Amino acid sequence: MKMDRIPYVKLVGAGNDFVLVDALQGAPTKGTDWAALARGLCDPRRGEGTDGLLVLGPSRRADVRMRVFNPDGSEPAMCGNGIRCLAWYAHKSRAAGASMTIETGAGVKRARIRGAHRVRVDMGIPVFRRRFDGFFRERGRPVDADLIDAGVPHLVCWVRDVSRVPVGPLGRRLRQDRRLGRAGANVDFARVVASRAGRSTLTMRTYERGVEGETQACGTGSVAAAAAFARRALRDGVRRRRFTVAVRVPGGVLRVELTARRSTVGRTAFGPAFLEGEVLPVSTGAHRLNGRSAR
Repeated sequence: MKMDRIPYVKLVGAGNDFVLVDALQGAPTKGTDWAALARGLCDPRRGEGTDGLLVLGPSRRADVRMRVFNPDGSEPAMCGNGIRCLAWYAHKSRAAGASMTIETGAGVKRARIRGAHRVRVDMGIPVFRRRFDGFFRERGRPVDADLIDAGVPHLVCWVRDVSRVPVGPLGRRLRQDRRLGRAGANVDFARVVASRAGRSTLTMRTYERGVEGETQACGTGSVAAAAAFARRALRDGVRRRRFTVAVRVPGGVLRVELTARRSTVGRTAFGPAFLEGEVLPVSTGAHRLNGRSAR
């Protein structure tokens, strides 16, 4: 292996695609500028045009460690589909067993391989931050929204028709709204399709900060949308504590399971949220430092 090249694997999880660099298998990582590498590898002209860079490395707190970098070089604390892809690869490369712990910027997470290509991750406990009534208007109609932290912040906007939302320009405007704080938030546009006997279906599209555009899927966004839905269901008088939510995104379907209960003072307490979906390998290649990728 030439030391001016970094080998990578391209993986896709429910439409989210990533390049993964395995720092456990001898990839030249000393002194690597990961932010610059992410900008190069994720660039559609010089690299793979993916949604992010995953770095698999050693950990003193867990079986392995994950770092994730957005196409703009920023490093979020967590990525739901990214951790599923990394877990699948870690098991496939024998870096970890079928049940593993993964250190992330949002704490240690547990993942389990289920079948050949399905991965389930304990995403931890979502945190409700704020409810907005009429955050913006959709064709003259006020749109309510919920700010949920699912490892990273998400603004879940409840729209009438997800397919007609101008995700790019509207998401770009909303994600930096001053009401969301200095760092802003990812923006999810969601709608409840069906809800019966504890099983519900949402449809969702996401504008992701760091990518600065719409992505085909979002794991943390799916968790945030499921949590926001559960909170609203409890608020409307439903006392069910366990929710199973299928989230339909442009790239496929993600499944979220979580518990929720309403306290005597009207607050919602969530239990751990579990995210499950498919992971598929796409290709391998090597990226020339300060250059282009080659497959």
